[in-house]
Formats: sequence, C-alpha cells, structure tokens
Amino acid sequence: MSVSRGVASIDDSHWPLLITRIAGEMSNQEFDDYLARSIRTMGRGQPHVLVVDLSQAVGMSPEQRQRLEQWSREHDEAMQRTVVGAAYITPTAVVRLALSVLLYVRRPSYPYVIVTREQQALEWAIKRLEDVGLHAPASRLRRDLGLISQPRAG
Repeated sequence: MSVSRGVASIDDSHWPLLITRIAGEMSNQEFDDYLARSIRTMGRGQPHVLVVDLSQAVGMSPEQRQRLEQWSREHDEAMQRTVVGAAYITPTAVVRLALSVLLYVRRPSYPYVIVTREQQALEWAIKRLEDVGLHAPASRLRRDLGLISQPRAG
C-alpha cells in the first residue's frame, strides 16, 4: 500500500536521540511545518543525535530542496552546536545516491552515515553519543531499545 499523504514525525521520547520518520510526499506547508518543529528541537540547545528514516519517503520538490538548503544555511550555527551526528535510513539505491549527492554538496558539520536498516542507524547513533562523552544516555538507550551489545573478542 502506498502512502498518499506526506507525514513527518519527530520522536524525542529517547532524547538525546531524535528519530524523524518521513513518509509519502509532503506538501510545501507540511514541509515547512516539519522544518519549524526541527527548529524547536534545536532550540533546546542540547547535544543530540539524529536518526532520519527515509524508507517511506517519496522525495522533495525542487522548491522544497531550495527551502531545505536555505533552512540549513540559516540554522547552520545551531546545528553545529547541537547535532553530534546523523544516521539516514534508506533501503533504495536511488534515494541513497540522491542523499549522498545532497550531503556532498551541502556537507554537514557533523558526522553522518547512510544505512539500509533502522538497527544500523540506532547502533551508529548510540556510538556517536558515546564518542562525544554522553555515556549515561547512550547506556540508557542501549537498554531501552534492546541494543545491549556483546563484548567483542580479540
């Protein structure tokens, strides 16, 4: 079944992990509403890591791409201060390629990864929190999300 209407949800229930899920094709108003919600999240001024699930996304119009680029420029400083990393989920090669090009052209100030599965994204995001010294939230997330890893041999 295809998604006829665009939806962008932002889940901060596992803060400092922020999970965004984009499905379908958003109208310009829905896209602007999503950007406004993203600004409020950054307004907390706290370090956090993003997981962006694009597995059900249809794409952006040229106007939305332009708006996203403008938004990124306007909020670059806040993103540099608060975003410690981003993991993008997309199972399709076409979307991965388009996202890779977009991120190459407008390279974020934070580390990022493009993966095909949510578990990969969550594990990477939790590792990023550990890398920047947010060990307590990372441990809580591992426990809460059932991602307790086994010690590595060797």
